[in-house]
Amino acid sequence: MTPDFTVDSNIDDSWRRFQHHVGDRLSGLEPGSTLTIQQDPDIPEGPHGRLTFTVTGANRLRCTIRDSDLHPTEEYFTEHLQMLDELGWRRLRNGTHIYEVGRRRVDELAHVAVATLRRVWEVVHPAFLDHSPSARAEPQIEVAVQPHDIDHLRALLVSSLEDLTGCEIRTDADGDIALPTKPVSSWLSPRSDSPRLEFFARLAGDIADTRHAADIVAAQPTMGSAVRLHLLNDEVFATLTLECAVYHPHNLSASLAEWFSFLADCAPKIIEQITQTEPVRAETDERLPDALQTLLELDPDGRSLSAREVAKICRYSQADILSYIHTCEEQYLTWRRSAVDAAAAADSAEADACRHEADAWRATTHNLRAALRVVVLSDDAPDRRPSTK
Repeated sequence: MTPDFTVDSNIDDSWRRFQHHVGDRLSGLEPGSTLTIQQDPDIPEGPHGRLTFTVTGANRLRCTIRDSDLHPTEEYFTEHLQMLDELGWRRLRNGTHIYEVGRRRVDELAHVAVATLRRVWEVVHPAFLDHSPSARAEPQIEVAVQPHDIDHLRALLVSSLEDLTGCEIRTDADGDIALPTKPVSSWLSPRSDSPRLEFFARLAGDIADTRHAADIVAAQPTMGSAVRLHLLNDEVFATLTLECAVYHPHNLSASLAEWFSFLADCAPKIIEQITQTEPVRAETDERLPDALQTLLELDPDGRSLSAREVAKICRYSQADILSYIHTCEEQYLTWRRSAVDAAAAADSAEADACRHEADAWRATTHNLRAALRVVVLSDDAPDRRPSTK
């Protein structure tokens, strides 16, 4: 039995073939080339649909529509804006609409393009379209700007980011711009000492083993990437510097792509290497005094021994108990920091284990303080002073 043939089914089949055709063209689109799909310019009536496809500095596919290609009357113009919004387009302040996807979502962009042509401009059939890509875009002369001070550079930066994102950009009290990055937050700010922009992020802080962190920082490659790591005191920072003696938005886009790629792909491994705690645990356990080690063996959670029993294990030594309290407080802080770092890295199991260990050290610290009261304040505590002969 052959399927029924209708005009509508024939048109739908033609659009499906056209959509696959557009997807194939976009898959091979190179930086610097464009693909333009537009209605036949010989059609005189009504607005003429025009879609322009390009590759951004971050190697993403972008489709652009201008306000001037929408219906000129206010009523239909507003209706077109609503349609574009429903289809997922973003309107920028300069009167353009963009739909941007990664290379793997090329089919999505082709689908949206076809839906836009059919809904917004009511194109009946792909035969009414011209869709010839340029073989290679001719070099364009673009005007760059020479910033005259930090405020001017910051204004150029904010304007470019708003054009890229379609959102209002605000700076904090220090004039920095917070960036939506993971696994750590990062900021972008003009430097006050020279015409340049700096991306920066704090990858790790309160590092216990700074020598280990220094080895990791030194091992990071310096070729092929503009991102640099820095160890300052007990913190590790990542930075990327963009020289702006002459400012152009394309350079900013390329730096943004490299920065986001580093934080998403490289930073998690670096943070894990810096904050790993296993070597520190083993080294710390070997250095524990016998009395403190005995206390941990008999009461690992700090809940089963009395203050007098703890004082007896510590041989009623005020100096030793004070030293053990200091050790336990250091361990508590170290494990708490490890828990915070593990939570930031989305490792919930490690974070829970670190918090449990920190709570145990805090409980042991509490017991040692109770034992100190027994030694110092109790009237019937044994006198440990040497006897005279």
